[in-house]
Amino acid sequence: MKLLKNLFLIEESEMARDIFKISKRNFILYGIYDIFRAAAIVYAVFFIAYPMISDKRLLQWVSILCFLGFLIPYLMYLYDTLKIATIMHRWKESEIYDRLKILFPKAAKHILYTRFMALLCVALISFAIMYFLLGYTNIYYHFYIFFVCFFMILQITHVSYTIWYKRTYPLGRLGIPNEVQNLRSKIITLVLPVVLLASVGLSIMIYIVNGKIIREEIDKRILLNLKLTCVSENQIKNFKNNPAMQFVKEYVGTAIIMDNGGEIVFTDFSQNPPARIQDLILLGNQPEFLYSKTLDIVGDIGKLTSNRFEGVFNGKHSVFFSNRIAGTDKYALFVFDDVVLYKTFYLSIVIETLILFFINFVIWFVVNRRLLRISNPVDGVMPALTSASKGDLTQAIELVKSRDVIEDFTRFFKTFIDNVRDLMKNAGNLSEKLLSLSESIAGIGNYIKKASSSHAELLVNSTDIVTGISRSFSGISKDSEMHNKNISNLEEMIDKLNTSMNKVSENANNVAGSMKMVVGSAQNGASLVENTFEGMQNIEKFYSGILNVIELISDISEKVNLLSLNASIEAARAGEYGRGFAVVADEISKLADNTSASVNEITKLIHEGNTEVKRDKEMVVDMKNSFGLIMKNIEEAGTTVEGFVDMIQTRVRDIHNIKKDITAVSVFYRELNQSTGIQNRNALIVSETIGQVNNDAQDFVKRSETLSNYSDELKRMAASLTETLKMFTI
Repeated sequence: MKLLKNLFLIEESEMARDIFKISKRNFILYGIYDIFRAAAIVYAVFFIAYPMISDKRLLQWVSILCFLGFLIPYLMYLYDTLKIATIMHRWKESEIYDRLKILFPKAAKHILYTRFMALLCVALISFAIMYFLLGYTNIYYHFYIFFVCFFMILQITHVSYTIWYKRTYPLGRLGIPNEVQNLRSKIITLVLPVVLLASVGLSIMIYIVNGKIIREEIDKRILLNLKLTCVSENQIKNFKNNPAMQFVKEYVGTAIIMDNGGEIVFTDFSQNPPARIQDLILLGNQPEFLYSKTLDIVGDIGKLTSNRFEGVFNGKHSVFFSNRIAGTDKYALFVFDDVVLYKTFYLSIVIETLILFFINFVIWFVVNRRLLRISNPVDGVMPALTSASKGDLTQAIELVKSRDVIEDFTRFFKTFIDNVRDLMKNAGNLSEKLLSLSESIAGIGNYIKKASSSHAELLVNSTDIVTGISRSFSGISKDSEMHNKNISNLEEMIDKLNTSMNKVSENANNVAGSMKMVVGSAQNGASLVENTFEGMQNIEKFYSGILNVIELISDISEKVNLLSLNASIEAARAGEYGRGFAVVADEISKLADNTSASVNEITKLIHEGNTEVKRDKEMVVDMKNSFGLIMKNIEEAGTTVEGFVDMIQTRVRDIHNIKKDITAVSVFYRELNQSTGIQNRNALIVSETIGQVNNDAQDFVKRSETLSNYSDELKRMAASLTETLKMFTI
C-alpha cells in the first residue's frame, strides 16, 4: 500500500502511472494465487476421495474442470479489478468517484458469487460425469463428497471475500470510495469458515468411524458364513440348500464355486451359467484398472492373500469374498454389489451429512440473528461517527439498550460529541477575543516600530559620518605606510645600486689595468711576429744557398760520370793491362750515379721545404698585419674603458646624493604615519561607540518587528481557528 500512497500523492505524473502499473500487477498476482488455491483445494478433495491416479479418465476430466474452475473466476476477477484499476488514479473527479462507489461493492459480490458458483459447478459436473460416463454409480458416496466439497467451497469463498476487503481497505484511507466490510459480515466471514472446516473434519471422522463399525461388521458376517460353507467337500453337493445362501440372497449377491483356473463348478447367477468366471467379469462402464485387477485375481485365485477384494462383476463395482473349500482345490466365492451390500453405511453417512448441513444452517441463522442485534447499534452509530468526522455535530445519536459494551460505547460517544460541541462554542468565543487582542498588539507594535526606526536612522547617519572620517584617516595611514614602505624599498634599492656601482667601478678599473697588460702583450706578440718574419727570410736565403751547392754537386757528378765512361773506354783499349783500371772506373761510375740520384732527391726535398717556407712567410706576413689591427683596436678599447670608468665614478657620486634625499623623505613619512595612526584609532573608538548604540537601536527595531509579527501570527491563528470552527456544524 506504500506504492498506492505514493501514487495518490503524485496524482497524474509519469511516476504515478508507473507506480500504479506495479500496484495493478500485484493485485493481479494476488488474485491468481487466491483463485488457484481455491481450485487446488477442490482438486485435492477429488484426488483424495477417488482413485484418480489409477483411473486416467477421471484424472483427465477432473483436471480439465478444475482448470476451468480456476480460469473462469480469474477472468471475472481480472475484469472487475481492471475496470476499477484503469480509473482509480482519477478518483478525485466527481464522475469517477461516483463510479468507484458503485464498482467496489459490486466487485466484492462478483468475487464471492462467481468463485462459489464456478467451484460448485465444477463439483456438480464432475459428479455427473463420474455417474453417467465413468461408471461411478454410488450416489450415496457422491452425495457425501458433494457436501464435503460444498462446505470447503463455502469456506474458500468466505475467506476470499474477507481478503478482498483487507486488500482494498487501505485505499479508503487515501480518499478512494471503497466499500468497508461491516461488523456482521466481518464476524460471519471469521466464524463461518471455522465452523465449516470443523464440519468437514467431523464428517470425515464420522465416515471413518462408521466405516470401521458398519462395514467391518458386515464383512465379518459374510466371511463367517463363507467359512462355515467351506468346512468340507460335502457342502458342495448340497450348496444350494446351504444356510449361507439365504445370507447371500439377503444382500442380493451371487455364490460361485470354481477351481483355481476359474472354471465354474456351481453358481446361482442364472439358469445357463458360463463355463468360466472370466465371462462374468464384464467391464461395463467401470474403470479399466478395476477390471484388469479383477481378471488378474480370479485367473489365479489361489495366490490371493486376503479373503476380500473389490473389483468388477457383471459391469458393476462389486465386493468379492473368497475361501478355499477344505479337502479340495475348489474355491467358494460370494460376490455383492458394493452399493447394495453397504447401503446401510452409505445411508447413515448421507443422513449424518444432512444433519451436519442442517446444524450448520441453524448455526448460521442463529449467529446471523445474534449478530444483527450486536451490529445494529454499531450500524446506528456509524452515520453519526461519519458525520462527526466531516464536522457535522448536529446529528442526534440514539441510545440502544443492548446492556453491553456497545451501549457503553454509544453513551460515551454521545457524551464526547456533546463535549466537542461545547468546546467548539468556547473556541469560537476565544477566537473573537484573540482577533481583537491581536489588532491591539499590532497597533502598539507599529507605533514602537516607527519610533525605533526613526532613532535607528539618525544613528545610522551618525555612524556613516564617523565611519567616513575613520575611513579617511585609515586611508591616509595606509597611504603613508605604503609610501613609507615604497621609500624604504627605494632606499634599499639605492643601497644595492650604490654597492653594485662601486663593484662596477672597481671592475672597470681592473679592466683598464687588464687592457694595459693586453696592450703590452700585444706589443710583445708583434715583436715576436716581426722576428719570426725575419727568421723566415733568413731560412729562405739559406735554402737558396743550399740549392746552389746542390747544383754544383750535380755538375760534379755528371763530370765524374763522363770521366768514368772515358776511363772505361781507355781500359778497354788497354786490354788485359787495363782491366783493374776498368773495375775502378766502373765503381766510380756507380758512385756518380748514386750521387746524382741523391742530389735529385735532396733537390726535391729542398724545393718542397722552400715552398713551405714561402707559405709560412706569407702566413707570418698576414699575422703581422693582424697584430697591427689588434693593436689599434686594443688602443681604442683602452680609451673607451677609461671614459666608462670616469662616467661610473660620476654616477656613484650622484647616487650617494640621492640616498641622502630619500633618507630625509623616509623620516618625514614615518612621522606622518604615526600621527595618522593616532587619529585613526580615535576615529575607530568613536565609530565603535556609535555602532554599539546603532546595534542596540536595530535590536530594538527587530524586537518591535517581532512583536508586530507575533500580533500577525496571533491574528492568523485566530482566523485559522475561526475557519476550522466553520467546518463544524453545532
